[in-house]
Amino acid sequence: MLTAATAALAALGCAHPAYGPDSDDRLTAAVNDSTPGGETILSCDDLAESLGRARNGERPEADRLRSYMQLYHDLTARLANNERAFDRNPTLVYGGGKEQAEADRARAENDRCQQMSADARSEFEVLVRDLFQPLIIQDLSTRRRVARVSFILLRSAVQELALPDADSLLDRISAAEHVVGRR
Repeated sequence: MLTAATAALAALGCAHPAYGPDSDDRLTAAVNDSTPGGETILSCDDLAESLGRARNGERPEADRLRSYMQLYHDLTARLANNERAFDRNPTLVYGGGKEQAEADRARAENDRCQQMSADARSEFEVLVRDLFQPLIIQDLSTRRRVARVSFILLRSAVQELALPDADSLLDRISAAEHVVGRR
C-alpha cells in the first residue's frame, strides 16, 4: 500500500534536487547544446599579421621566438574551439539543405586555420632547432660565453611544441646552463 508521500514522489519521478536534474531537464540541455547555428567557428585571418611578425628575420631571435610561441598557442586554442563546434554541430561538417553555405564557410575557415597552424608549427620548430646551433655564443665585448637566447624562453618553446625529442633538447639546455653558469 502506497502512502500519500510515496505516491507523490513516484508521480514526480524522483526529481528531488539531491538526484540532479530530471530526464526532461537533461534532454532540454542536450538539445540546446547542439542546436544548429549555435556554434561559432573562429577565423584565423586576424593572426596573419602575427605570422608575418614572427617570420621577420630582421627582428631579434628572442622576439621572433616569443611571437611564434604566442601565435602557435593562439592557433591551437582556435583549432580546439573549432573542433568542439564541429563535434557539437555535425551540420557544420556535412552541411545539407539551407545550411550548406554556412557549412562550406565553416570548413573553409577551419582549413585556413589548420594550414596556418601547420605553417607556424613548422617554422617555429625550425627556429627552435636553429637556436640550438650554437646554443652558447661568445660575447665579443666581455669574451665570456653567454646564452644565444634565454634558456627559460627556449625551454618554454620546446615544451610548447611538445617535440618527440624534447627530453634530449631540455637536457642540452640544462648542460648549457651549467657551462654558462661556471663563469
